[in-house]
Amino acid sequence: MTLPNLTDFEAHLTGGGDDVEKDDILDAAIGIVENIVGPLQVATVTETHRRICSDVLILRQMPVVALSSISSRYGATRTALTLGDYELDAETGMVRIGSGLHFYGDFEVTYSVGRDEIPVAIREAILIVAQHLYQTQRVPGANFGRVPGFGGSEADAPSATPGLGFALPNRAKELLEPYALGPVVA
Repeated sequence: MTLPNLTDFEAHLTGGGDDVEKDDILDAAIGIVENIVGPLQVATVTETHRRICSDVLILRQMPVVALSSISSRYGATRTALTLGDYELDAETGMVRIGSGLHFYGDFEVTYSVGRDEIPVAIREAILIVAQHLYQTQRVPGANFGRVPGFGGSEADAPSATPGLGFALPNRAKELLEPYALGPVVA
């Protein structure tokens, strides 16, 4: 499964709007979902971990796809380490030394994050969030240009529309919960 594109989003919508606006809304929806589940497309990350004294090295980004390299650092000198000597727990982002030794010092780690396949639930959640963001911009009869007390009348004030005061609808939240890196707050 791939990330939804503009054609997918247009098929998901029931209204109009120009392509640039829809593309921006879709990008925003993907960003919201990535904040919950981590990167969706595979990318390479290089991190330096300084002054480590532990039996595990915890990678900063999730979900982890694979380790590419590990090197120890002493000042400006890097020494490549044998990747086969290390074990990756991809679900937690923890790296251990296979022999049971500890990490001491500075280390540079290169690894891949993201997803090789986008689960259907994540893809659908992106479309639901994008549709919701799109629809919140088209509240019928709302006049957001005048606010009571600032030159407008009470009759011109925007009214609250139930269900449109948040960016993450409950349907999307429920679809994302199994893939979330932390608690999902709507």
